[in-house]
Amino acid sequence: MASIANERSVGAVMDAHSTSPRATVGGAAIADAATTYRPEIDGLRALAVVAVIIHHFSRDALPSGYLGVDVFFVISGYVIASSLAAHGDDSLLTFLRAFYVRRVKRILPALVLCVLLTGLAITAIDRTPGNALLTGVAALFGVSNISLAFEETDYFARPTDLNVFAQTWSLGVEEQFYLVFPLLFWLGLQPRRFGGTRAYLVALSLLSLASLLAFILGTSSAAAKLTYFAMPSRFWQLAAGALLFTLLHGPARRIGTLPAALAPVFLTVALALLFAPRQYQALNAIAVVAATLGLLASTRAGSGTHAVLSHPAVVYVGKISYSLYLWHWSVLSLSRWTIGVHAWTIPLQALAIAALSILSYTFVERPLRHAVWAGTTWRTVGAGILASAACAVLILGGAVSRETLGLQAITAGKFPASHLPLPGSGASFGNCALGTGHEALAESTFDLCTAPAPTAGAPMIWALGDSHAGHLQGLLYAVYDQAGMGVHLIETVATPFPTLPGRPSAARQRIFETILERLRPGDIVLVARLMLSRTGDPVPVPGLDEWTASLGELADQMGRRGVNVVVMGPSPMFDFDIIDACVLFDPCTISRARLAEQVEKVLGTLRVTASSRRNLFVFDSFEVLCPPSIGVCSATRDGVPLMRDRDHLNARGAAALTAEFLRFLQQNGLYAPVATSRNVRDPA
Repeated sequence: MASIANERSVGAVMDAHSTSPRATVGGAAIADAATTYRPEIDGLRALAVVAVIIHHFSRDALPSGYLGVDVFFVISGYVIASSLAAHGDDSLLTFLRAFYVRRVKRILPALVLCVLLTGLAITAIDRTPGNALLTGVAALFGVSNISLAFEETDYFARPTDLNVFAQTWSLGVEEQFYLVFPLLFWLGLQPRRFGGTRAYLVALSLLSLASLLAFILGTSSAAAKLTYFAMPSRFWQLAAGALLFTLLHGPARRIGTLPAALAPVFLTVALALLFAPRQYQALNAIAVVAATLGLLASTRAGSGTHAVLSHPAVVYVGKISYSLYLWHWSVLSLSRWTIGVHAWTIPLQALAIAALSILSYTFVERPLRHAVWAGTTWRTVGAGILASAACAVLILGGAVSRETLGLQAITAGKFPASHLPLPGSGASFGNCALGTGHEALAESTFDLCTAPAPTAGAPMIWALGDSHAGHLQGLLYAVYDQAGMGVHLIETVATPFPTLPGRPSAARQRIFETILERLRPGDIVLVARLMLSRTGDPVPVPGLDEWTASLGELADQMGRRGVNVVVMGPSPMFDFDIIDACVLFDPCTISRARLAEQVEKVLGTLRVTASSRRNLFVFDSFEVLCPPSIGVCSATRDGVPLMRDRDHLNARGAAALTAEFLRFLQQNGLYAPVATSRNVRDPA
């Protein structure tokens, strides 16, 4: 969506285009087809919104269902061009004023209601709702896509799925398109001064090609997130619909409609693309835009495709698709904060989405769209802005007043810190998490993230790895406090250690070289990494055997220096969306048997490598956190979370390993409570 976020929302749904009968484009009468309501367009909207909703319920069920947003962008461009063409004889000021009044009345009522109610709901649930609420405020003013594109991806960032307003990015894209396109379109209606329709078509085509090129190049680059959310890289999709309308219904009708026999082909292609693998995102987007254009150009009354898309039930879904798009995400995102999204919850959530959407459409969206808001058009726009501002004040005020309202007390003391301050400096552990979107390796990083042994003669523990090394901070600092051992911990995000062939990490290599300079006989190198898959079934991650071979080589290298290596076995892998739900609504347990077999596969691979090396040891954290006697793994203990998310321990959860970890070190001769000399194993 999520993608993204998403990758995961639907663009704003535009109004059905019944317009005045004799408006002109470039001095020529608009074809009757351009001023006639086409029910099959609402049918296409229904297809798009249902695809997105299914995708957001389960990405596995419809891997590319997010392409519904691309379908909506094309439809919006086509319908907006039709709506503007119907007012082609107006002066520029009247033309723009009437257009923006229609947009305000079309978009804001349902949006303000959704943002207000969803904002109040997330304020009651989320301990720190500020980021989501700011996205909601940005949505009210048409810039949430910019907010999401530049949202800081820091160490503690939440998934986009948990931002209850993430779906509004597509509204931002369309509203920003509306700032550019109406003026361009009006200029195209002035043949004597600005070159007329031909100049308009050339300009729009060139802009579209530039936008398409940016989309293709950006999708596979480091700027993929910005490419996904930004209006300039989405311009081509909206413009494609506008170009099609002009070519079909503008002066001289530069192209004719396509044969009706092609419509079912285009519909089949569009449906098939919803199941396409997501890794072909740019190609899929181009294909679905082409299929949508084909449907718009070939579907005619009397054909089978028209009968399907214009069925009354399908058309009704299309008519309420804007409200569906707004409310489906609110319901699903709030569900992830509370009861989760499971097979048993889907009927309830689908019912809630349908009910809220129908109520919104019936009592807010439709009546306010046709109501007279104020005496003048500019007052209507002002009323919309005022309503948005009032909504923003209400939801932000609610967040500020959480403590006054007693909402803080609901979760007070129930959420341990994800990480602890660094010893000595008290700085955030975020300084010790390196990688793309995180901190960069600085000259001070190594010493900042290293705490020398407070007890003379005690060994150092040098912890290396990805975020599954980082989540052991609570354990390491407890060892530092209780056993007087020194600790070093720098996490390289998404980069395990030893690094795999072909995936070098300059930062990790520099850190390791510094560690080699400071290693002493008797020290311990602690290695941890992600070992079970985060997606689908919790099976061993690909490449684990290859990585384990590299681990053996590391142990051999360390053995020659008189240094021991401990590898941390996998911790439990849960399937909740956010840990808050485990405290407020659900204990978040998972069958131990479901995980034990896969964990044992990993441990077996590690133990085979360790069996031939006297200085390599395997610590089974799963056995400590999920004792066989209980039968389940729980994300909480005594009502307090042990996890910060579905596969990372928080500081308390990591510290819960301390007693068994120290016992493990003592049993293997790696540490003695009163250390007068260090027991160092001979190399294998």
